[in-house]
Parts: sequence; C-alpha cells; structure tokens
Amino acid sequence: GGVGPAGGDNPVIAHSAKRRAAGLKALAVRANAKALPWLAGHFGVLACAGALVWMLRDSLWVIPALVAHGYVLSFLFCPFHEAAHVTAFRSRWINQVLGHFAGFTLLLPFGYYRRFHWDHHRYTQDPQRDPELALPKPRNAVRDPGLAGGMQTWKRRIPTTLTHAPLGRVPP
Repeated sequence: GGVGPAGGDNPVIAHSAKRRAAGLKALAVRANAKALPWLAGHFGVLACAGALVWMLRDSLWVIPALVAHGYVLSFLFCPFHEAAHVTAFRSRWINQVLGHFAGFTLLLPFGYYRRFHWDHHRYTQDPQRDPELALPKPRNAVRDPGLAGGMQTWKRRIPTTLTHAPLGRVPP
C-alpha cells in the first residue's frame, strides 16, 4: 500500500498528494494583476541599486554597490525564463514585451532563447540533442576565476547576441 505518485491504496498519502497537487495548481494560475506589482518591485529595486552605483561612482563604495546591482540584475533571468514559457503573465503580449526587454538587458535574444529552451525541454539530458549539454560543465570555479565571474557566459553571449539580434529571428 501507499505505492505510486497518488499514494496507491493508502488514503492518507493519496489525500496529501492531492492537496499538494491542488496547492501547486493554485500557484500556477497566471494573473496580470498579481504579476505586475512583483515586476514593478523588481524594476524598482534595480533602479535603486543603479542609482546607488551612480551616486557612489567616485568612491570605493561603488564596488559593493556594483555587486548588489549585478545581483539584482541577474535575477531578471527569472521573469525572462517565465516569459519564455508564457507563464509570467496571463497576457501573451505582456510576456512578449517582458521577454524582449529582459533579453535585451541580459544580452540574450528572446527568440533565440525560446527555441534553445524549447529544445532543452524536448531533449532534456539527451547528450546528443539537449543544447544545455553542448558545452562541458565547469570543472572548478576556484581554479578558474573566470567561471565565478561569469566570463565564460559573456564570451558566448555577446557573439550569440550579435548573430541573432539584428536578424530579429533565430535561423533553423
């Protein structure tokens, strides 16, 4: 008893699994009115961090301000990723605008990323076809400081952007 995803014949486990599934389903409901304040808050924090960098630009305090700004900026990938899944907002056009804006900010063309990410989901963990497995995993961030700073990512991202962004599409 109690075997399987829904708990099999164990009513306690089955009930718990159903409650958990219902809770997850409630979280997955797309709503513009709930998502817009979160996005505005993210942009507000990003603007404050950017203003802090600007105000401290002539002192050494600019270094921790830049780190904080970069940290907040890197989290733009979260709404970017959700926009690629068309789950950030109920409205498709808002997802598109958000995806293109965040992609521009992150130097990651939205159309390119959507196709890349679709292939990743279609072929997850298939070493021949999952595009996320095309490059070897980093060995050691301590031995290669460029990994910790994201230099490998930028080395690939800039040529990708220059190749795909002017076209406005991703070649097949």
